Amino acid sequence: MLEAAATMSFAGRAMLYLDVIRRLGVCNVSYVVWYRLSLKTGIRKRFFPQGPFALGGNYFPLCEEGRCSDYPAVWKAALLDDADKIVRGQLRYYAHHWKFVGDPPDWFLNPFNSRIWPHPQQHWTTLDDFHAGIGDIKNIWEASRFEWVVTLARAYAVSGDEVYLVTLNRWLGDWAEKNPVNTGPNWKCGQEAAIRVCNLLLAAAILGQWGQASPALRVFIAGIWKGSAPISAMPLPRTTIMAPVRQRRCLPGGAGLQKHLMAS
Repeated sequence: MLEAAATMSFAGRAMLYLDVIRRLGVCNVSYVVWYRLSLKTGIRKRFFPQGPFALGGNYFPLCEEGRCSDYPAVWKAALLDDADKIVRGQLRYYAHHWKFVGDPPDWFLNPFNSRIWPHPQQHWTTLDDFHAGIGDIKNIWEASRFEWVVTLARAYAVSGDEVYLVTLNRWLGDWAEKNPVNTGPNWKCGQEAAIRVCNLLLAAAILGQWGQASPALRVFIAGIWKGSAPISAMPLPRTTIMAPVRQRRCLPGGAGLQKHLMAS
């Protein structure tokens, strides 16, 4: 469309852009203009201050309530095999590709080309979605979506082997240390943060910590939410008009889960 616009007259280009605005919606287009302007001027950076998480410790304490005996035995072996791979420093990308990422993982590694995102301590507003030589930022984000949190929680629930919970807590502590609030590529997308929170809350439910989450987990989730909750924090992907719909559903849904599961 942009190539076609380049060969049009001024009037033709104006009509084309007006049609695009009509199709995408004035609110969505206005938001994109505001978003890009706030990035270029540095205004957005002021809205989302950087800082460490306020509390560490065991996010998921050992507890007998987290043990589970009512489960289909046929999937136990496959589950524990996945969990053992994670303990050895491997993660499954996009539900298919197992990649070695380290123990704990390098949270800024693209395992498909072994490149590492440079300057991970920069504010997320200063970072591009695509970095020359690194590749698609989604390959960086995948490890921080915390699918592995749910796998390790399930493995502990069915086996009682403390290595799964120890690994889970250690990796979360390392993530919190290496990814301070609003710092680095893993903070660029509110939708990603919502997936992260949902997986943490799902693990809490699996481990029987429903409504009685540890102080460390409460502070951790609150820190993620504080850095990502405002809708204006989320960049809208350039290629889809469904982005606003997905993101506006994901964050409120996660907020509802947080309120329900973390209630004391």
